[in-house]
Amino acid sequence: MASRDQNVVVSQNQRERGGAVRVPAQVPKQQATGKYGDRKARPALDNISNLNPARQTLDGSFGAKLLANAQTATTVSGSKKSGTELAKEVRKLVNVEPATRKATCVTKPTPKQKQINNQAVQKRVEQRPIARKSNVAKAPPPPLPLPSHKQQGKKVMQNSRSDPSVGKVTVPVPVKPVMKPEYSRRREVHTLTSVLSARSKFACGINEKARKEAEIEDIDATDTNNQLAVVEYIEDIYKYYNQVEDTYRPHDYMIHQTDANPRRRAILLDWIVEVHNRFKLRPETLYLTVYIFDRYLSLEKLLVPKTELQLIGICAMLIASKYEEIWAPQVGDLIEISNNAYERDDILEKEKQVLNKLDWYLTVPTLYMFLVRFIKAARADKEMENMVYFIAELGLLEHSLIKFSPSMVAASCVYVARTILHKSPIWTPTLVHHTHYAAPQLSECAQILVTARLGAPHGKLKAVIKKYSHEEFGKVALHQSDVSPSSTSSTAYATCSSSCASSN
Repeated sequence: MASRDQNVVVSQNQRERGGAVRVPAQVPKQQATGKYGDRKARPALDNISNLNPARQTLDGSFGAKLLANAQTATTVSGSKKSGTELAKEVRKLVNVEPATRKATCVTKPTPKQKQINNQAVQKRVEQRPIARKSNVAKAPPPPLPLPSHKQQGKKVMQNSRSDPSVGKVTVPVPVKPVMKPEYSRRREVHTLTSVLSARSKFACGINEKARKEAEIEDIDATDTNNQLAVVEYIEDIYKYYNQVEDTYRPHDYMIHQTDANPRRRAILLDWIVEVHNRFKLRPETLYLTVYIFDRYLSLEKLLVPKTELQLIGICAMLIASKYEEIWAPQVGDLIEISNNAYERDDILEKEKQVLNKLDWYLTVPTLYMFLVRFIKAARADKEMENMVYFIAELGLLEHSLIKFSPSMVAASCVYVARTILHKSPIWTPTLVHHTHYAAPQLSECAQILVTARLGAPHGKLKAVIKKYSHEEFGKVALHQSDVSPSSTSSTAYATCSSSCASSN
C-alpha cells in the first residue's frame, strides 16, 4: 500500500487550504536519460490519474483523511485490503457514487477520434429539418381579452407556442395588465366649493363676458393673406398705441402762448389743409403736421409771436412730409406758396429748432392711426369712410379737442358719422371692443364735433368744406344733417341703454 502512494505527496500547506497536490517522486539524475534520451523529449503523462482508481475520486483533503483513517484501521486489525476495496469503503462513507464524480484529468482525443466526432456532428446537422418561410401572410393574432376587475393583479402572458409554418419560436413576453376603471353608481354631488365658484363667476360677469365675446366680429379675417396688414401683430401694435398716446400728447398751451389763440390756430390749420390738398399729400402727413405744430407750442416756454405761427406751420409740414412722403415738397415750393413771406434760411433754422424741441421723436400714435382701425371695426363703406375723415378734419380746427386723447377723438368721429348716416346700431360690441369706449363716454367729444359740423357751412373757413364737396370724396360735405348736439347726447345714452337691455 505504501509503495503505491509514493508518487503522491501532500504538502502541509495544501492540506491547511483544503486541497491535495500530486507531484511525481524525485527521480535520480542518473535516471533522467532513459528510453527517450532528453527530458524534454519525454511524452507527458496525460492520464496519470487513471493509474489508481482511488485517486480518481479522492481529490480533497477530506477524502485523503478518510483514506488514511481506513489504512490505519486495516493495519490495526491486521487484515490486508487492496486499494480498490479501501476506495469502495470510503465512497460508502461519503455516500458518493463514482458516476457523479468527474475525473481530474481528461484524456486528449486522438486525431482519429476527432475525425469520428466531426463526422457525427456533420451527420446530425444534415439530418436536421430546414425551416421554410411561408409565402402566405401570417394573420395577426387575435386580441387578448381584457381581464375583469377581479383579475387586475394577474399577469397576462402571450402564447409561447411555435408556429410550424414560420419555424420561429416566440419568446413569452409579459404584458402589463389592463386596469379596468371602476365606475361609481353614486350621483354627482355638488360641493360647497363648486357652488360658490359658480356663483362667483356669475357675480363677476364671467359668463356674460364670454357671451359678449362671441358677438365680436373678427375684422382681420379678410386680411389673413395680406402680409402688409400684419394680422399677427396688429392687436399688440394698437395695445401699445393706447398705452403711449397720452405720453407724447400735446396739452393746452393757450395759457402761456397768448398770441396763439384758438381763432388764429384755426385760420392757420385751415390754410395747411388747403396746401396739403394742393400738393396731393398723404393723409398721414396732414395729421402729423398738426401734431408737430401743437406739440412744439406745448413744449416752448418762450412766447411765440404771431408772425412766426405760419413759419412754424410750414416747418411742421416740411418735417411731416420728409417723414411720411416718398417725394416731399421742396423748400422753394413752400416759400412760393406762402407768398415769399419767409427766407430759405429762416425755414431751415426753424426746422432745426422744432426737431430739437421734440427730441427728434416723431413716431407717435396720431389721430389718423386710430381712425384707420376704427373705420375697419365699423365695417364702413366708402360713404361712411369719407364722412369719418370729413368730421375728423373739421375736428383738427377745434382747439377744445386737445384735452381728449387721439383714440377718443377718433372713436367720436366714427360715432358722429354713423349717427349722421343713420346707421343701426350706432355703436356695436365690435366697436366697443376695439375702441375701448362705450357710447356714453363719447358724448362730450361728440357734441363738439357735431357743433363743428353744423357751423362749417356758415363759417369763414372753407378749405375742409371745399375739399369734401368734390366727387373724389363723395360730396359728403353736402350731406344734409338733422343731428344736433343735444340729440347726439341723448342718442348716446339711448344706445347704451338699448345695448344693456339686449345683453340682459
